[in-house]
Amino acid sequence: MKHMMLALIAAAAAALPLNGIEADQPMPAINAAKWYAAPAAIPAKGLAAVVLLDIASDDAVNTLRMLENLNTELPEVTFAAVAINPVKITDAVVRDNGPFQIPLAADNNLKSRNLFAETESLFPYAVLARDGKAAWSGHPTELESVIRKVADGSFSVSRQKQIEAIRQELQMAIQAGLPEVVSSSADKILRIAPDDRIAIQAKLFAFNARGKMADAVKFIQEICEKNPKDAKLRMMQLDLLLNRGDTSAYRQAVEKAFRDFETSPDNSLVFLCAYALENSPYGVLNPAITLTCAEKAYDKVKNLKTPLAAVARETLARIHAETGDPEKAVALQEEALAIRKGTHLEQAAASRLRYYKELIAMKSGAK
Repeated sequence: MKHMMLALIAAAAAALPLNGIEADQPMPAINAAKWYAAPAAIPAKGLAAVVLLDIASDDAVNTLRMLENLNTELPEVTFAAVAINPVKITDAVVRDNGPFQIPLAADNNLKSRNLFAETESLFPYAVLARDGKAAWSGHPTELESVIRKVADGSFSVSRQKQIEAIRQELQMAIQAGLPEVVSSSADKILRIAPDDRIAIQAKLFAFNARGKMADAVKFIQEICEKNPKDAKLRMMQLDLLLNRGDTSAYRQAVEKAFRDFETSPDNSLVFLCAYALENSPYGVLNPAITLTCAEKAYDKVKNLKTPLAAVARETLARIHAETGDPEKAVALQEEALAIRKGTHLEQAAASRLRYYKELIAMKSGAK
């Protein structure tokens, strides 16, 4: 959350009052100075998502990994990412963090930025196309839910145009440093779309600017209650509590999230459990509850060999290791490593496996 706030402030300072793509306009081709995988094209039929990001920002690599997961879970959608940075900077990030399993381009002197998102000051920024025309734009964390709405026919282009008009007010308010106006504009968007990530982040920015973080906690709680099936909003709530250092409220929120999503038909529980185990300070979570969550998350994907299945295996392996069963941790981590072969996470998966084997050796030596 701290990084998100800083990104909002930095983006506001760099915003330019230009014209950008709107809903129902034809999607342009990506103008790239360099591709780091096979070039991606916007298909004439079907869905395609283009995500623009500052690849040097703190959350850029996480955004790209999220897109890789979406690419795995939604193979019918064409995904591409565009770094709005010079080739030299993009080269360095890809060298240090790659490879990436989605098409990634370095922008050509901001030409793609100007084609897709000239008016935007908040990055990363996603544009979703349907049959070659822009259907939606917003924060990449909204992509999955929007794609599903488009697929089931519940998405509204007219509503999206209303939101885009209000976003102009929102961006001007951020540029001018007017938190009250930022908050008011965000409220207008949230009345139309209660799960709009940009409006939610802007509202949190306004609370932060006014030093009202207790109100921010209450706000994100209300947002989660209005969108009970949205796991990514729940993780935003957890992130806020964690960054405030409120470990008691954080623990309660984690346990509630586990309960709320344990029967979810999608794979939200996998992400929630992995988030909690990887981000929680040592000793905060209840180990028995976390183990049960990890087992249920694993059961959802245990027959798959996808990156998501590797996450579930690694999460369950870690909690087994932490609760005194390194043998089970080794077995699960070996399966995860097999899935990770040839990816940027292979070395990390191998390191975890080695650690779990060292736990067994230490355990055996103590007998």
